[in-house]
Amino acid sequence: MLLSPQLLREITLDPHTHPNGLRHVSACSGLVELAGRWYAVSDDEHHLVVFEPDGNAPAELIRLFDGDLPPGMEQRKSQKPDLEVLILLPTSKHQPHGALLALGSGSKPIMRERGVCVPLRADGTLAAPQHFNLAPLYTPLRSHFVDLNIEGAMFTGDSFRLLQRGNTSNTPSACVTYNALEMLHWIAGDTQNVPDIVRLDIIDLGHIDGVPLTLTDAAPVAGHPGLWAISAAAENTANSYADGPCLGSTIAFLDTNNQVIAKYALCGAPKVEGIVATVDADFANNGPSFVTVTMVTDADAPERASQVLRVRVELPQYV
Repeated sequence: MLLSPQLLREITLDPHTHPNGLRHVSACSGLVELAGRWYAVSDDEHHLVVFEPDGNAPAELIRLFDGDLPPGMEQRKSQKPDLEVLILLPTSKHQPHGALLALGSGSKPIMRERGVCVPLRADGTLAAPQHFNLAPLYTPLRSHFVDLNIEGAMFTGDSFRLLQRGNTSNTPSACVTYNALEMLHWIAGDTQNVPDIVRLDIIDLGHIDGVPLTLTDAAPVAGHPGLWAISAAAENTANSYADGPCLGSTIAFLDTNNQVIAKYALCGAPKVEGIVATVDADFANNGPSFVTVTMVTDADAPERASQVLRVRVELPQYV
């Protein structure tokens, strides 16, 4: 099925708030909605991006790393943290009000192996970011994936899932599952022992003109245990470092066994890299439920702004 996303807005900035005077964010990834505010990371910034999905008020930048990236595209690419994942951590003794968790892609050692935990205060504001090293978690994954590229994550039930994004060089997309409690203890620094992989599933979403649709983000479907949504893009690139033209994007729904149960192509070939899935109220007479999927894009061009898109689909049947 082909869906036509609604354009809600572009991620614009007040240029006085950006270190290089930019008027927009061009590379949003990951997406979290929290108390009416929407958060994304940008893979070529040192900041969290906060915005309202409706209207054109400039987005706010919240610093995650010290220092500023150079303005030149190639220099920026080589030094950026490449944050591709943003999720909400469950409440815990360390984070009694929850926290936002941002993860680098791991596509290059050191610079892209950094994680950031941003605790939430009782009033919903953000505390100071806490940094940690992802190398202990990512190093074992390199034995499974020659070209590591983590682009999504999700806590659901007793599981924590990491999404590996594939490319055209026979590197597959995959879902790597861990025990959620063990992962929370490791992120909090309670233990040096990296959780063991519980299962690893290859996720095949097909191709567009020979280019594989590869995973870019994931989101649980609230109120429906075992059902989760993913986004995928057919980007014509042979590795995790070089960008390529995007031939199209897809959103799909998977069950608790990581099997695809519904898939929808998006008109206009946006490169979707962050999603949130929310369930609308049932229609009268116990009619079907619908899932609203809100998305952010990576324009892959500094002169173009990331977009916020939205589609609405009928909730797929699953077991």
